[in-house]
Amino acid sequence: MDSITQIALGAVIGQAIGHKKLGHKALIFGALGGFLPDLDVLITPIANMMGHHDEFMGWKYHRHFSHSLWFGPLLGSLMGWGLWTWYGKQAEHLLSWIAIMVLSIFTHSLLDTCTIYGTQLLAPFSNHRFYIPSVSIIDPIYTIPLFMALSFYWIRRLRSNAGRAALISLIFTTLYLGFGWGINFRAEHIAREQLAEKHIEYKKLNAYTTIFQPWLRRIVVYETDNLLRVGFVSTLSPQPIFWTCKRQSPQSIKDSVMQTQAGQLLNWFSIENLSISEQNGRISATDARYGIPGSSIFGWWGVDFDTLENGSLSYVGRSRFEREASWHSVRELFKASYGLENSFLPDKESGCS
Repeated sequence: MDSITQIALGAVIGQAIGHKKLGHKALIFGALGGFLPDLDVLITPIANMMGHHDEFMGWKYHRHFSHSLWFGPLLGSLMGWGLWTWYGKQAEHLLSWIAIMVLSIFTHSLLDTCTIYGTQLLAPFSNHRFYIPSVSIIDPIYTIPLFMALSFYWIRRLRSNAGRAALISLIFTTLYLGFGWGINFRAEHIAREQLAEKHIEYKKLNAYTTIFQPWLRRIVVYETDNLLRVGFVSTLSPQPIFWTCKRQSPQSIKDSVMQTQAGQLLNWFSIENLSISEQNGRISATDARYGIPGSSIFGWWGVDFDTLENGSLSYVGRSRFEREASWHSVRELFKASYGLENSFLPDKESGCS
Protein backbone atom coordinates (compact mmCIF):
# COMPACT_ATOMS: atom_id res chain seq x y z
CA MET A 1 0.00 0.00 0.00
CA ASP A 2 1.00 3.64 0.03
CA SER A 3 3.94 4.55 2.26
CA ILE A 4 1.84 6.79 4.54
CA THR A 5 -0.34 3.82 5.47
CA GLN A 6 2.70 1.61 6.00
CA ILE A 7 4.25 4.24 8.28
CA ALA A 8 1.01 4.50 10.25
CA LEU A 9 0.78 0.71 10.59
CA GLY A 10 4.35 0.49 11.89
CA ALA A 11 3.71 3.30 14.38
CA VAL A 12 0.54 1.61 15.67
CA ILE A 13 2.47 -1.64 16.14
CA GLY A 14 5.07 0.30 18.14
CA GLN A 15 2.31 1.89 20.19
CA ALA A 16 0.62 -1.42 20.90
CA ILE A 17 3.84 -3.12 22.02
CA GLY A 18 5.98 -0.51 23.67
CA HIS A 19 4.43 2.87 24.32
CA LYS A 20 4.41 2.32 28.10
CA LYS A 21 8.03 1.11 28.32
CA LEU A 22 9.62 3.08 25.49
CA GLY A 23 7.38 6.11 25.11
CA HIS A 24 7.28 7.99 21.82
CA LYS A 25 10.39 6.15 20.62
CA ALA A 26 8.27 3.02 20.13
CA LEU A 27 6.00 4.89 17.70
CA ILE A 28 8.82 6.66 15.86
CA PHE A 29 10.93 3.58 15.24
CA GLY A 30 7.85 1.50 14.47
CA ALA A 31 7.00 4.07 11.79
CA LEU A 32 10.56 3.84 10.49
CA GLY A 33 10.29 0.06 10.27
CA GLY A 34 7.01 0.38 8.40
CA PHE A 35 8.67 2.64 5.84
CA LEU A 36 12.03 0.89 5.35
CA PRO A 37 11.01 -1.77 2.78
CA ASP A 38 9.84 0.92 0.36
CA LEU A 39 13.36 2.32 0.12
CA ASP A 40 13.79 -0.23 -2.67
CA VAL A 41 12.43 2.48 -4.99
CA LEU A 42 15.91 4.04 -4.72
CA ILE A 43 17.46 1.09 -6.56
CA THR A 44 16.55 2.51 -9.98
CA PRO A 45 17.97 6.05 -9.54
CA ILE A 46 21.09 4.71 -7.82
CA ALA A 47 21.65 2.21 -10.63
CA ASN A 48 21.13 4.95 -13.23
CA MET A 49 23.71 7.16 -11.53
CA MET A 50 26.15 4.24 -11.66
CA GLY A 51 25.54 3.84 -15.39
CA HIS A 52 23.34 0.71 -15.20
CA HIS A 53 20.33 1.87 -17.21
CA ASP A 54 17.39 -0.52 -17.30
CA GLU A 55 13.93 0.87 -17.99
CA PHE A 56 12.37 -2.19 -16.34
CA MET A 57 14.34 -2.01 -13.10
CA GLY A 58 11.37 -0.61 -11.17
CA TRP A 59 9.26 -3.60 -12.21
CA LYS A 60 11.99 -6.05 -11.32
CA TYR A 61 13.09 -4.76 -7.92
CA HIS A 62 10.18 -2.94 -6.28
CA ARG A 63 8.72 -5.34 -3.71
CA HIS A 64 11.75 -7.58 -4.14
CA PHE A 65 14.17 -8.67 -1.38
CA SER A 66 13.14 -5.85 0.99
CA HIS A 67 9.63 -7.32 0.94
CA SER A 68 10.73 -10.93 1.34
CA LEU A 69 9.57 -12.95 4.32
CA TRP A 70 13.11 -13.24 5.70
CA PHE A 71 13.85 -9.51 5.53
CA GLY A 72 11.75 -8.38 8.50
CA PRO A 73 12.86 -11.03 11.00
CA LEU A 74 16.53 -10.59 10.08
CA LEU A 75 16.82 -6.82 9.78
CA GLY A 76 14.25 -6.22 12.51
CA SER A 77 16.13 -8.36 15.01
CA LEU A 78 19.39 -6.56 14.22
CA MET A 79 17.79 -3.14 14.46
CA GLY A 80 15.95 -4.06 17.65
CA TRP A 81 19.17 -5.23 19.28
CA GLY A 82 20.94 -2.09 18.05
CA LEU A 83 18.28 0.20 19.51
CA TRP A 84 18.33 -1.71 22.79
CA THR A 85 22.09 -1.25 22.94
CA TRP A 86 21.85 2.44 21.98
CA TYR A 87 19.26 3.18 24.65
CA GLY A 88 21.05 1.63 27.62
CA LYS A 89 20.61 -2.14 27.45
CA GLN A 90 17.74 -2.31 29.92
CA ALA A 91 16.97 -6.01 30.10
CA GLU A 92 13.19 -5.61 30.14
CA HIS A 93 13.27 -3.58 26.91
CA LEU A 94 15.13 -5.99 24.61
CA LEU A 95 12.16 -8.10 23.51
CA SER A 96 10.01 -4.99 23.05
CA TRP A 97 12.56 -3.39 20.71
CA ILE A 98 12.99 -6.57 18.68
CA ALA A 99 9.24 -7.20 18.46
CA ILE A 100 8.54 -3.64 17.30
CA MET A 101 11.16 -3.67 14.58
CA VAL A 102 10.50 -7.21 13.36
CA LEU A 103 6.73 -6.77 13.18
CA SER A 104 6.76 -3.28 11.70
CA ILE A 105 8.98 -4.43 8.82
CA PHE A 106 7.37 -7.86 8.42
CA THR A 107 3.78 -6.55 8.30
CA HIS A 108 4.77 -4.16 5.52
CA SER A 109 5.30 -7.14 3.22
CA LEU A 110 2.09 -8.84 4.35
CA LEU A 111 0.03 -5.70 3.80
CA ASP A 112 1.49 -5.16 0.34
CA THR A 113 0.60 -8.75 -0.50
CA CYS A 114 -3.05 -7.82 0.09
CA THR A 115 -2.99 -5.61 -3.03
CA ILE A 116 -3.00 -6.78 -6.65
CA TYR A 117 0.44 -5.39 -7.56
CA GLY A 118 2.28 -8.54 -6.52
CA THR A 119 4.93 -9.02 -3.82
CA GLN A 120 8.01 -11.24 -4.14
CA LEU A 121 7.76 -12.84 -0.71
CA LEU A 122 10.44 -15.45 -1.51
CA ALA A 123 13.00 -13.16 -3.18
CA PRO A 124 15.78 -13.63 -4.08
CA PHE A 125 15.21 -17.39 -4.06
CA SER A 126 12.09 -17.08 -6.21
CA ASN A 127 10.61 -14.21 -8.20
CA HIS A 128 7.04 -15.47 -7.84
CA ARG A 129 4.63 -12.57 -7.28
CA PHE A 130 2.13 -13.30 -4.50
CA TYR A 131 -1.05 -11.27 -4.17
CA ILE A 132 -4.44 -11.26 -2.48
CA PRO A 133 -7.04 -8.89 -4.04
CA SER A 134 -8.25 -7.36 -0.78
CA VAL A 135 -7.64 -3.60 -0.90
CA SER A 136 -6.33 -0.99 -3.29
CA ILE A 137 -2.98 0.71 -2.76
CA ILE A 138 -4.87 3.68 -1.27
CA ASP A 139 -7.83 2.86 0.96
CA PRO A 140 -8.96 5.42 3.56
CA ILE A 141 -11.14 2.86 5.34
CA TYR A 142 -7.97 0.96 6.21
CA THR A 143 -5.75 3.97 6.89
CA ILE A 144 -7.97 6.28 8.96
CA PRO A 145 -8.43 3.88 11.92
CA LEU A 146 -4.65 3.67 12.26
CA PHE A 147 -4.32 7.44 12.60
CA MET A 148 -7.25 7.50 15.00
CA ALA A 149 -5.42 5.01 17.20
CA LEU A 150 -2.23 7.09 17.07
CA SER A 151 -4.14 10.15 18.28
CA PHE A 152 -4.74 8.35 21.58
CA TYR A 153 -1.04 8.57 22.35
CA TRP A 154 -0.47 12.14 21.27
CA ILE A 155 -3.56 13.52 23.05
CA ARG A 156 -2.53 13.49 26.70
CA ARG A 157 -5.95 12.90 28.22
CA LEU A 158 -6.43 9.82 25.99
CA ARG A 159 -2.98 8.32 26.51
CA SER A 160 -4.05 5.87 29.19
CA ASN A 161 -6.07 4.04 26.50
CA ALA A 162 -3.39 4.24 23.79
CA GLY A 163 -2.48 0.55 23.94
CA ARG A 164 -6.10 -0.58 23.78
CA ALA A 165 -6.83 1.79 20.89
CA ALA A 166 -3.82 0.46 18.97
CA LEU A 167 -4.90 -3.15 19.50
CA ILE A 168 -8.47 -2.43 18.42
CA SER A 169 -7.31 -0.67 15.26
CA LEU A 170 -5.00 -3.57 14.37
CA ILE A 171 -7.84 -6.06 14.84
CA PHE A 172 -10.24 -3.91 12.78
CA THR A 173 -7.84 -3.36 9.90
CA THR A 174 -6.90 -7.04 9.77
CA LEU A 175 -10.57 -8.04 9.63
CA TYR A 176 -11.08 -5.41 6.94
CA LEU A 177 -8.47 -7.11 4.77
CA GLY A 178 -10.46 -10.33 5.04
CA PHE A 179 -13.64 -8.39 4.26
CA GLY A 180 -12.04 -6.97 1.12
CA TRP A 181 -10.95 -10.42 -0.03
CA GLY A 182 -14.50 -11.63 0.46
CA ILE A 183 -15.78 -8.75 -1.66
CA ASN A 184 -13.54 -9.91 -4.49
CA PHE A 185 -15.05 -13.40 -4.39
CA ARG A 186 -18.50 -11.77 -4.39
CA ALA A 187 -17.63 -9.65 -7.44
CA GLU A 188 -16.41 -12.71 -9.34
CA HIS A 189 -19.59 -14.58 -8.42
CA ILE A 190 -21.79 -11.75 -9.75
CA ALA A 191 -19.81 -11.63 -12.99
CA ARG A 192 -19.97 -15.40 -13.46
CA GLU A 193 -23.74 -15.37 -12.98
CA GLN A 194 -24.22 -12.62 -15.56
CA LEU A 195 -21.99 -14.37 -18.09
CA ALA A 196 -23.80 -17.65 -17.51
CA GLU A 197 -27.13 -15.95 -18.30
CA LYS A 198 -25.67 -14.93 -21.67
CA HIS A 199 -24.14 -18.40 -22.23
CA ILE A 200 -20.67 -16.90 -22.61
CA GLU A 201 -17.79 -19.33 -22.22
CA TYR A 202 -14.42 -18.22 -20.90
CA LYS A 203 -11.02 -19.58 -19.91
CA LYS A 204 -10.25 -17.24 -17.03
CA LEU A 205 -12.10 -14.66 -14.94
CA ASN A 206 -10.55 -12.47 -12.26
CA ALA A 207 -11.74 -9.50 -10.20
CA TYR A 208 -9.37 -6.71 -9.20
CA THR A 209 -9.60 -3.76 -6.83
CA THR A 210 -10.05 -0.24 -8.14
CA ILE A 211 -9.04 2.58 -5.76
CA PHE A 212 -10.10 4.50 -2.61
CA GLN A 213 -12.93 2.06 -1.71
CA PRO A 214 -13.48 -1.71 -1.60
CA TRP A 215 -16.79 -2.25 -3.41
CA LEU A 216 -16.20 -1.37 -7.06
CA ARG A 217 -14.22 -4.16 -8.73
CA ARG A 218 -12.73 -4.50 -12.18
CA ILE A 219 -13.59 -7.78 -13.91
CA VAL A 220 -11.24 -9.21 -16.56
CA VAL A 221 -12.48 -12.14 -18.62
CA TYR A 222 -10.50 -14.15 -21.18
CA GLU A 223 -13.03 -15.82 -23.46
CA THR A 224 -12.52 -19.09 -25.30
CA ASP A 225 -12.83 -17.34 -28.71
CA ASN A 226 -9.84 -15.03 -28.08
CA LEU A 227 -11.91 -12.08 -26.89
CA LEU A 228 -10.88 -10.04 -23.86
CA ARG A 229 -13.82 -8.71 -21.88
CA VAL A 230 -13.52 -5.98 -19.20
CA GLY A 231 -16.26 -4.63 -16.95
CA PHE A 232 -16.93 -3.17 -13.51
CA VAL A 233 -19.32 -4.19 -10.79
CA SER A 234 -20.22 -2.82 -7.38
CA THR A 235 -20.88 -5.51 -4.79
CA LEU A 236 -22.62 -2.89 -2.66
CA SER A 237 -25.26 -2.32 -5.33
CA PRO A 238 -24.89 -4.86 -8.15
CA GLN A 239 -26.07 -3.72 -11.59
CA PRO A 240 -25.91 -5.32 -15.04
CA ILE A 241 -22.31 -5.13 -16.25
CA PHE A 242 -21.77 -3.24 -19.50
CA TRP A 243 -18.71 -4.90 -20.97
CA THR A 244 -15.99 -3.50 -23.20
CA CYS A 245 -14.43 -6.16 -25.42
CA LYS A 246 -11.39 -6.36 -27.66
CA ARG A 247 -10.28 -9.08 -30.02
CA GLN A 248 -6.86 -10.36 -29.02
CA SER A 249 -4.01 -11.14 -31.37
CA PRO A 250 -3.76 -14.72 -32.69
CA GLN A 251 -1.63 -17.23 -30.83
CA SER A 252 1.25 -16.86 -33.29
CA ILE A 253 1.67 -13.19 -32.37
CA LYS A 254 1.31 -13.93 -28.68
CA ASP A 255 4.07 -16.52 -29.01
CA SER A 256 6.27 -13.93 -30.73
CA VAL A 257 5.64 -11.46 -27.90
CA MET A 258 6.56 -14.10 -25.35
CA GLN A 259 9.84 -14.75 -27.16
CA THR A 260 10.98 -11.19 -26.40
CA GLN A 261 12.54 -10.14 -23.13
CA ALA A 262 10.09 -7.24 -22.73
CA GLY A 263 7.09 -9.49 -23.36
CA GLN A 264 8.26 -12.09 -20.87
CA LEU A 265 8.92 -9.43 -18.27
CA LEU A 266 5.52 -7.80 -18.66
CA ASN A 267 3.81 -11.19 -18.54
CA TRP A 268 5.63 -11.92 -15.26
CA PHE A 269 4.93 -8.47 -13.85
CA SER A 270 1.22 -8.68 -14.72
CA ILE A 271 1.01 -12.18 -13.23
CA GLU A 272 -0.01 -13.53 -16.65
CA ASN A 273 -2.76 -10.99 -17.25
CA LEU A 274 -1.88 -9.52 -20.64
CA SER A 275 -3.93 -7.83 -23.30
CA ILE A 276 -2.18 -8.30 -26.67
CA SER A 277 -3.64 -6.61 -29.74
CA GLU A 278 -2.48 -5.34 -33.13
CA GLN A 279 -3.21 -2.13 -35.00
CA ASN A 280 -1.49 -0.90 -38.20
CA GLY A 281 1.40 -3.32 -37.76
CA ARG A 282 2.12 -2.33 -34.15
CA ILE A 283 1.65 -4.89 -31.40
CA SER A 284 0.68 -3.58 -27.97
CA ALA A 285 0.85 -5.70 -24.82
CA THR A 286 -0.65 -4.15 -21.69
CA ASP A 287 -1.18 -5.14 -18.07
CA ALA A 288 -4.90 -5.97 -18.02
CA ARG A 289 -5.21 -5.82 -14.23
CA TYR A 290 -5.34 -2.03 -14.28
CA GLY A 291 -7.43 0.43 -16.26
CA ILE A 292 -10.51 2.62 -16.23
CA PRO A 293 -13.25 3.17 -18.83
CA GLY A 294 -11.89 5.06 -21.81
CA SER A 295 -8.64 4.74 -23.74
CA SER A 296 -6.93 2.90 -20.88
CA ILE A 297 -9.60 0.33 -20.15
CA PHE A 298 -7.38 -2.57 -21.33
CA GLY A 299 -4.36 -1.38 -19.36
CA TRP A 300 -2.57 1.71 -18.09
CA TRP A 301 0.89 0.59 -19.14
CA GLY A 302 2.60 -1.95 -21.33
CA VAL A 303 5.16 -2.50 -24.09
CA ASP A 304 4.96 -1.97 -27.86
CA PHE A 305 6.47 -3.84 -30.79
CA ASP A 306 6.73 -3.29 -34.53
CA THR A 307 6.28 -6.21 -36.90
CA LEU A 308 9.25 -6.75 -39.20
CA GLU A 309 9.07 -8.10 -42.77
CA ASN A 310 10.21 -11.54 -41.66
CA GLY A 311 7.37 -11.68 -39.12
CA SER A 312 9.51 -11.21 -36.03
CA LEU A 313 8.92 -8.40 -33.54
CA SER A 314 11.10 -5.39 -32.84
CA TYR A 315 10.74 -3.84 -29.39
CA VAL A 316 9.72 -0.16 -29.61
CA GLY A 317 9.47 0.85 -25.97
CA ARG A 318 7.19 1.10 -22.97
CA SER A 319 3.75 2.60 -23.36
CA ARG A 320 1.60 4.45 -20.88
CA PHE A 321 -1.99 5.54 -21.41
CA GLU A 322 -3.27 8.82 -20.07
CA ARG A 323 -5.85 8.62 -17.32
CA GLU A 324 -7.94 11.37 -15.79
CA ALA A 325 -6.94 12.40 -12.29
CA SER A 326 -9.44 14.93 -10.96
CA TRP A 327 -11.88 15.36 -8.14
CA HIS A 328 -14.68 14.90 -10.66
CA SER A 329 -13.40 11.47 -11.73
CA VAL A 330 -12.93 10.43 -8.10
CA ARG A 331 -16.45 11.57 -7.23
CA GLU A 332 -17.92 9.66 -10.16
CA LEU A 333 -15.96 6.54 -9.14
CA PHE A 334 -17.45 6.73 -5.64
CA LYS A 335 -20.93 7.20 -7.07
CA ALA A 336 -20.39 4.08 -9.18
CA SER A 337 -19.26 2.11 -6.15
CA TYR A 338 -22.47 3.06 -4.30
CA GLY A 339 -24.69 2.19 -7.27
CA LEU A 340 -25.64 5.82 -7.95
CA GLU A 341 -26.02 7.41 -11.37
CA ASN A 342 -22.54 8.23 -12.61
CA SER A 343 -20.41 9.05 -15.64
CA PHE A 344 -17.60 6.68 -14.67
CA LEU A 345 -19.06 3.39 -15.91
CA PRO A 346 -20.05 2.83 -19.55
CA ASP A 347 -23.78 2.79 -20.22
CA LYS A 348 -23.58 0.32 -23.11
CA GLU A 349 -21.44 -2.54 -24.30
CA SER A 350 -18.65 -1.97 -26.78
CA GLY A 351 -16.97 -4.41 -29.16
CA CYS A 352 -18.59 -7.52 -27.67
CA SER A 353 -20.94 -8.61 -30.46
